[in-house]
Amino acid sequence: MGRFLRAVTSKWYNSFKDNPMRLAYLITKYKSRHGWRHRDLLRLAHVTAVNRHIELIIKYVVQGLENAIRFAEYDTCPTTVEIIEFLISVEKTGKQTLIDTNEVKALIIKHELVQEHIHNDLLGNTDIWECLLRQMPVTAMLHNLGKMSKLHLLEGHSFFGRYSNHKT
Repeated sequence: MGRFLRAVTSKWYNSFKDNPMRLAYLITKYKSRHGWRHRDLLRLAHVTAVNRHIELIIKYVVQGLENAIRFAEYDTCPTTVEIIEFLISVEKTGKQTLIDTNEVKALIIKHELVQEHIHNDLLGNTDIWECLLRQMPVTAMLHNLGKMSKLHLLEGHSFFGRYSNHKT
């Protein structure tokens, strides 16, 4: 990776210095693209964070959640706490573990999690989809019409049926 590409990569990650939650959202939603993971880019570009929040997110990407929590252990800044809570929620909903559906729904609503944050096994649950649909953009809805139809979310007794007078 050349000097210019390293500089551009570093500048992109640090451009979120005023909105670190947006960076946390983006790195957890788009974990990889075209065979590149954030971890790969951060290591190749030798990104140096401009503030503690960006450093926390970089630590999460490169070293994992446990090290990020240790890094922010005594930091009581509300933004730091919010980032850590968000990352813990993403990890909880993204793992294939026995997790309570109501807990997942609460995390989706509280942290505005999206489909990419949720483990595939949980995406077979209509209650989870109803929570996701509350904030899902139209393009994502159109992309997932097949899945929603398969789960019968488009029928009269479901989420959409509550707002429709048409009987199917």
